[in-house]
This record gives sequence, structure tokens and C-alpha cells, in this order.
Amino acid sequence: KDHTLFALITGIVKFERGRGRQKVSVYSEPAIS
Repeated sequence: KDHTLFALITGIVKFERGRGRQKVSVYSEPAIS
């Protein structure tokens, strides 16, 4: 599933890779376009 659209609405999403699993961090801050 793609959570990119959700990320654009809710805030900034950061994808981090570590030890075989993906970590998705969502920051509730206004994105600078």
C-alpha cells in the first residue's frame, strides 16, 4: 500500500531502513512545497 498520499496530508513521512524491517516515522509538521 502507498501511504505517500496520506503523508502529504498528515505531515512529513520519513522512511528509514534498519535490520531487515522498514521504519516509517511521521512528523506532524507543515511540509515546505
